[in-house]
Amino acid sequence: MSSDRKKRSENFSYEETKSLIAIWKSKVIELKSLKRNHHVFNIISEEMHKLGYERDSQIIHFKINNLTQQYRKLQRKLQSGTISHADVSLLWPFFCPIEEIFNSVTHFSESEQDKVLLPNNVPIHRIETNNSTHDVHQSIPLFADMTRDSEQDTINDPKDSIRNEHGEHLARMRLLSKAENRQLLGLSRKRKRNLDIEDVLESLLKIQQDFKLSVSKFQDDQMAALNRLIELQQESNNMQNKLLKLLDKSV
Repeated sequence: MSSDRKKRSENFSYEETKSLIAIWKSKVIELKSLKRNHHVFNIISEEMHKLGYERDSQIIHFKINNLTQQYRKLQRKLQSGTISHADVSLLWPFFCPIEEIFNSVTHFSESEQDKVLLPNNVPIHRIETNNSTHDVHQSIPLFADMTRDSEQDTINDPKDSIRNEHGEHLARMRLLSKAENRQLLGLSRKRKRNLDIEDVLESLLKIQQDFKLSVSKFQDDQMAALNRLIELQQESNNMQNKLLKLLDKSV
């Protein structure tokens, strides 16, 4: 790996996420239209590689799913009136770019789908399999499953049954993986909250100590001022006595 290539890390940086969203937006039609879209994630991974980010297709897939879930969560709050659109942008800077992706998918018309061709120049919206024709856009969900490979029973064949069972097993594994990720995320947030509480308590303790020092210094200054005032009073009395003696002598 070259020295100028960015090191891979668990979390995506801000700039890396921006780059991923830009590439995702350029590939969103292919992701939506194709049932088997694993190669599209490979292409996205290669595009990220050109920008200096080492991310394989599986990590790209997970990241896009996570961004989608975060977008939907904020979108529900926005629709319920819990937060405003301006607040959403402040809370999460990727909301508007991902909203553009959703809008582009929503306005993706059938005439535009006809322009997308499969290998051998087969239109994407119609595929013939074993003397049967399928409308792909009718069998593919709008956005939620566009990054998920799906299997359909097109013919009654034992091999299809095996493939379906394998697909269901993979789906269950994905669900378990998502549940584990949510659990880890919950633990991570809990640790962060504990650390935040400890930081607040430490700050309060420091403020209390500073306050005590300030009070002690103020009391010391006040005592010193009082002692100085007594000294000045004594000096004033001495001067008055001397003045009286001089007046007596003069008389």
